[in-house]
Amino acid sequence: MSTPIVPLRDATTNGLQPLVAEHLTWLQVMQYSPFTIANRRANLKQFLVWSHGQGLFEASQLSRSVIDGYHLAVARWIKPDGTTLGAGGQVQKLLAVKMFLRWLYREELLSSDLGEALRFPRRQQRLPRAVLNQAEVERVLQVPDLSKPTGLRDRTFSRSSTPPAYVAPS
Repeated sequence: MSTPIVPLRDATTNGLQPLVAEHLTWLQVMQYSPFTIANRRANLKQFLVWSHGQGLFEASQLSRSVIDGYHLAVARWIKPDGTTLGAGGQVQKLLAVKMFLRWLYREELLSSDLGEALRFPRRQQRLPRAVLNQAEVERVLQVPDLSKPTGLRDRTFSRSSTPPAYVAPS
């Protein structure tokens, strides 16, 4: 005798809060790392707080304009220290929502994948904090041990006007 399949959700409601809980359970079943699940839980909780503040309680109330509104809210998010979120923090919040929306679509609770058009902010390209000055560069270039073949190779490359495409490991 087989056990009857019990639906996870009540067919009469598609409340965001129980759907987020079901999504987090699905992440566990799919063996996502506990760290990922904890981060998604925290970020989706913030999405729920924002959604409820907008009067949005059901999945059927979600739309592209709602998701764009949340994206704007994340971009303007003020941390406790008074600064805005960096690109990395924004990406984490938006990624959690994007994956939740994709799951809602796969579960046929949304007619389209609203997260598909969601774009993440670009992370700033930064230079290294410590850059060598000319004297330090000269000192580094004097370091090769010329008594070894690798030292001769390194000196040759350091004096070349074009860097090698590939240097075999020594």
